[in-house]
Amino acid sequence: AVALKAGAGQSGGFIQPFLYGVTGLRIEQDGLVPQFAPTLPKELTYLKMVNIMVRGQAFDVSISWSSSGRVVRQVAAKTASHT
Repeated sequence: AVALKAGAGQSGGFIQPFLYGVTGLRIEQDGLVPQFAPTLPKELTYLKMVNIMVRGQAFDVSISWSSSGRVVRQVAAKTASHT
């Protein structure tokens, strides 16, 4: 299992191959857009990327195996918290 967390304004070059390659997502005008089916090496049970910033919006992206053996993608936009 792998979890990647992007810090504020850093790690973009490191995260990009995972974001584009594994998740199949692309950054478009409307934010994160599915372009290809997600992939996941059989050696991993899941991949989770948190706080991916796209055009001022934070997203969490998870790739995992479903019970039927398919790779599934979940993208969740995070809401801004004012504390």
